[in-house]
Amino acid sequence: MSATQADIVLFRNEQREFSGQCVDELGEPIDITSTVFASSAKSQAGDAAVIAEAAFTKDTPSLGVFSFIWDGDDFDGYGSAFSETRLSYDMKIDNDTILYGQIILKPGVTA
Repeated sequence: MSATQADIVLFRNEQREFSGQCVDELGEPIDITSTVFASSAKSQAGDAAVIAEAAFTKDTPSLGVFSFIWDGDDFDGYGSAFSETRLSYDMKIDNDTILYGQIILKPGVTA
């Protein structure tokens, strides 16, 4: 399985939700009931220290449907709250990296 690169823009005072579906080569849903999902953000790729983790939900496991949320509040205390900060992240399914890139963390937006 090859990994895809995708960057995520996240404001410090927001939650970003993403969803997906696991399918096989023919496009048929894969049951994810026993599948392990994980995604962590680090200062740079390869670092051991995890700064934040995405929260995963198996929405319809038998049909392979899942969602995950990055919460800007989880990055409190990292970098400057008033300037853009970049971190590395990856997403793994059963320990295989399928997605990686940067989280572009922006200052919070006020009303």
